[in-house]
Amino acid sequence: MFVPFSIDRWLAFPFVAALAACASGTSGPAPTVSSSAGTSGGRPASSAGGAAGGGTSGGSSGGASTGSGDAGFDAGCTPGDGGDCPFCGAANFVVRCGIKGIGATCPRHSSCGPGDGCPCDEGYVAVRCGDGGACTDSNPCQGSDWWCAPVEPGGCGALNFTVPCPDGGGGVTYCPTHASCGTAGCSGCQDGYVDESCGGEACEAQPCTYPEWWCAPRQAGPCGPQNFTVACTDGDGGVSGYCPTNGSCDGQTCGCPSGDVLANCADEPCGLGSCDEDEFWCAPAGGCGALNYTIQCPGNYYCPSHSQCVDGNCQCASGYEAYDCAGVLCSRVDGGCQAPDVWCLQDAG
Repeated sequence: MFVPFSIDRWLAFPFVAALAACASGTSGPAPTVSSSAGTSGGRPASSAGGAAGGGTSGGSSGGASTGSGDAGFDAGCTPGDGGDCPFCGAANFVVRCGIKGIGATCPRHSSCGPGDGCPCDEGYVAVRCGDGGACTDSNPCQGSDWWCAPVEPGGCGALNFTVPCPDGGGGVTYCPTHASCGTAGCSGCQDGYVDESCGGEACEAQPCTYPEWWCAPRQAGPCGPQNFTVACTDGDGGVSGYCPTNGSCDGQTCGCPSGDVLANCADEPCGLGSCDEDEFWCAPAGGCGALNYTIQCPGNYYCPSHSQCVDGNCQCASGYEAYDCAGVLCSRVDGGCQAPDVWCLQDAG
């Protein structure tokens, strides 16, 4: 028996080009911090001079200061030197700031800045000893529980801001590894990378701020920005945007192969209009419900597996009948079945 059932028109989701976007007490002064001095293209840029969030550069790269220096200590001390190198905590506050008063000190690789600041040298950033979180204006480091850590390529966070870019005012700002530079700060990420927050959300969907973003490598996997691995050409040898792994480019839309359905990260079909930029994927179809809507119809709406498109509605194919997700025939449901809680099962009779 052929039972037509009405559905909302589930439109295919268009893709968008992804290449847009302490008070210290006796231990010494606080780090000088500027967490968001300038932006470019909606993407955060760091403070001029020095690593982002670590303040302006004030001393030499060897860790000497404008005070009386850190005589008697190895200025090149790093965490890799082991127990002989007290790289974080009170023992690391060896840069003496005589002009600030008796006992005032700053950590290695910083200088005695103006006021109570200890700006980290260029190539270093102020982070907490325990969790490695960045010292920022809104989340300052206290006492001696912080240090000037060397920036280096790696995971998301303050230490990954390794790319110097012009800040538009004659100075330098720092962007994450694999970032591209604009005329004033960061300008998206290089090919093969996508800008996302440390929580895995697209910076286009939710503006990212220092230090909680990075240029993540595109790679097949779960739903989200990094899964956009299919490059769509613009006809001139360039890339106009990206679609998810297993997806396909069709003009300004992304499609999925048979057996998959374009869905958001909560596995709700994008045809419902619930998918944000870079927050969808080609989800494996199956079962009753939204992910079973695998058939794309003329007019850009979807029907369940084992059905066909008929004048803006869906109709189960010959040998199949429409049931709701509770297993009741739609012909026996008061008012009929409503998408997406319907699927087509083989007729047992």
